[in-house]
Amino acid sequence: MKTPRSLSAIISLLLIFSGCAKPINISTLSMGQDYCQPNTYFPNTPIHWFNHTEIEKIRNILPEYSLHNLYTANAIGILPLLIKKDNAKNDSLFDKKALQFQILLQIQQASEEIDGLAATLDCEGEKVDQIANYLDKINQKRNNKLTIASIVIGSITTIATVAIKKNATQNTVAIGGGLLTSGVGAMTINPAGKKVRWPQNRNLLGTIWTENNSESLISPTIWYMLTEKEFSNSKKISLAESIKQRWLTINFQEEISAEDEITFFKKGGVYAADDLHMRANMLNELQATIRSLHQDLASFTNNIAQGELMKR
Repeated sequence: MKTPRSLSAIISLLLIFSGCAKPINISTLSMGQDYCQPNTYFPNTPIHWFNHTEIEKIRNILPEYSLHNLYTANAIGILPLLIKKDNAKNDSLFDKKALQFQILLQIQQASEEIDGLAATLDCEGEKVDQIANYLDKINQKRNNKLTIASIVIGSITTIATVAIKKNATQNTVAIGGGLLTSGVGAMTINPAGKKVRWPQNRNLLGTIWTENNSESLISPTIWYMLTEKEFSNSKKISLAESIKQRWLTINFQEEISAEDEITFFKKGGVYAADDLHMRANMLNELQATIRSLHQDLASFTNNIAQGELMKR
């Protein structure tokens, strides 16, 4: 039995709207891959960190500081300066002020490193959201076309079944048109949509996921604060571990595929709009955690100020 012209038209119409296109390459969108990364960096010099036993001993030497604030000083690398300041009782006023200025300068540098990393994450999050919204608009246009196609197919099917006199042909058109209308409807409910191919050369999310800062994407001070358990509320897992657990639970329902791990936390890959929205949320969550480290610096600075007042 030959396929009626009306049914052929319906099939052709469906193919027009359901064709799959290749993923968009991020470079074609003039969205430079790394423009959020700073072109200058703070000196990434190694810091000598004291271990837990050594910090407990230092606490006996500097009882005016809380244990948490001593860990903050350790992160910044100024515990030796605090000890030196404590022993500088007989030094000249100039030497004491110089030492105090050096301590405050390093606290300020740590604060700037936090702000710099937070700004990078904010920029990355906005960039990802911008591309996600771009894909959302394309996909919305596609859905609108599919809706129109569904209406047209339904209309053609109705007209064809009325116009065709032969029962067999009429039934074929009715069934075929019904199936095509259902197919287009299903595509509207669960569309494949446009996607974007996006390599990740400097993946800050991956640094947290793998708990590996070998590429030095995060400064030593911030990395210490993210990976030292004393900076978390529970003191049982680090901030980095806590973030990773939330990502795994909320975004991947406790199980992540090898492909998703590469796409989100390693080399990047092909993202749908929903994937990009999820990536933006993870970047924003990491940014919020980084900004919260200012509270540790504020607590430490207040501790220093109170100690100075007690000595007067």
